[in-house]
Amino acid sequence: LYSVYLLNDNHNMREFVARALMMVADVSESDASEIMQKASWQGGALVGTWEEPIARHTHEGMTKAGLMASIRPAEEPAREVNMYQEDPFFPGA
Repeated sequence: LYSVYLLNDNHNMREFVARALMMVADVSESDASEIMQKASWQGGALVGTWEEPIARHTHEGMTKAGLMASIRPAEEPAREVNMYQEDPFFPGA
């Protein structure tokens, strides 16, 4: 299994991010808003955990929509957020 994370990018409007999550990750409006808010406040948020092909498809769709996203094996825990790294959840990745 692979986990996909939404990262805060300070460029896209919140409404756009929520709509993109609804379209790409097939989440509800309330879930998309919650994910977007967590990413905004904490630097990143878990979008979902799927089998590898679905996770990679979701990650690709998010990045094509202009969102900053990260994908990692589910058993690999997210690390402390460092907003000065390219990928705040996985510094040095």
